[in-house]
Amino acid sequence: MTVKEELHRLIEELPEEKIGQARNYLQSLKESEMPEERAARVRSGFGALAQVPGSVDDLLVEKHEENEGEEGRQERVSALGKFAQLPISSEAYYRRKHEDRDREEEQAERLRRGEG
Repeated sequence: MTVKEELHRLIEELPEEKIGQARNYLQSLKESEMPEERAARVRSGFGALAQVPGSVDDLLVEKHEENEGEEGRQERVSALGKFAQLPISSEAYYRRKHEDRDREEEQAERLRRGEG
């Protein structure tokens, strides 16, 4: 008796309420992918993840480099001294400084002309 014939015999002997389950099981076997197909599908997924760090070590190295860059930025900001403490941008600070200087020069000019 061949395997196929044995399967036919087993199906004939199944109770009627189990025939649906057997059909579903056989259908799922028919539709399941072969190991080679699954391997090809998995390999194709690797390309989508190419930009993701390959290991925890890679991720830690990347984060360490980011932290070093941030520390360097903080050091540069601290080196600015009083500018680092300003609640406004350095551009706004310089603009105000020049406006104040211009105002003082105008006031000094008026005093020289006696407009006081």
